[in-house]
Order: sequence, then C-alpha cells, then structure tokens
Amino acid sequence: METPKITPEDVKSVAKAIKQELTDDEIKYIIDEYPIEEDEDPTGTWDLIVENIIYRVIDDRGTEFYLKCSWL
Repeated sequence: METPKITPEDVKSVAKAIKQELTDDEIKYIIDEYPIEEDEDPTGTWDLIVENIIYRVIDDRGTEFYLKCSWL
C-alpha cells in the first residue's frame, strides 16, 4: 500500500480555511480519494484538490451515495 500523500492534518487545515467541519470518516475518504483526483488534475495544487473533494463530500451528505458508503 502506498503511503498517503496528504495527512489528516492537511485535510483539517483546508477544511478550517473554508470553514467546514468533517467527520473522521470523511477525512479518511478524502485521503483515499486524493490520489485519484491528483491523477485527474496533475496541474492542480494539493490544497485545491483537497478543497474540491471536501465540497463534493459536503454536497453528497444526505444523498443515497453518502448513506451507502462503507466508510460510515
């Protein structure tokens, strides 16, 4: 398994900067999704990639996808 390129503290820092709160499970999900998003946007900075994932997680709250996630 590859070492994560970002840490929970990185995710929390970005979330705090955009005034969002995340659960521990959401933070883990964001860390897991980060390499995929990074590959899709190789010119993006790490913090903007994390911010994009955070907003996607927030948008998905309460949806069928979110409620069925195995990480909850």
